[in-house]
Amino acid sequence: RDSETSRDAAAAALADLALLVDYVDAFGRLADGRMKLELSLARGLDYYTGIILEAVYVGDKSAVGSISGGGRYDTLVGMFCANAVPAVGFSLGVERIYTILEARLKKEKRELPAEHTQVCVVSVGDNMAAERMRACADLWAAEIPTIMYTGTNDKLMPQLKKAKALPIA
Repeated sequence: RDSETSRDAAAAALADLALLVDYVDAFGRLADGRMKLELSLARGLDYYTGIILEAVYVGDKSAVGSISGGGRYDTLVGMFCANAVPAVGFSLGVERIYTILEARLKKEKRELPAEHTQVCVVSVGDNMAAERMRACADLWAAEIPTIMYTGTNDKLMPQLKKAKALPIA
């Protein structure tokens, strides 16, 4: 369809995709090939209205397949209530992920401590999500267990309050 509406929707989708690629790049995952954009991916459910995703583990010779999948569905929630509620959701294959992690730890002959995180990355200022992601990527590259503040409040004190409540080793 060639209409102004479909062109606007395509432009919005491309802008969203560009933001996603920027964030993946901030985590340093474009250069190492850990993300693949597959424009032919299709999920079998008709309630998806936008981007869909699938995560596949390819870390060793075991072929476990998809470990996560989901997408955007703007009309699904409205099927169960009177309100239109745009939403994004995904599922994780917890058993598959656990099996992968268990095999990796066994192969490396190590165990994960109960309280593993050592650093929580927060920021000062607006629109610093990509900078927090870059800091996390650097710390992960140095094998420092790290998490990132993911809230929407860019003020420092709420971020520090949330970080203080975390079980950091």
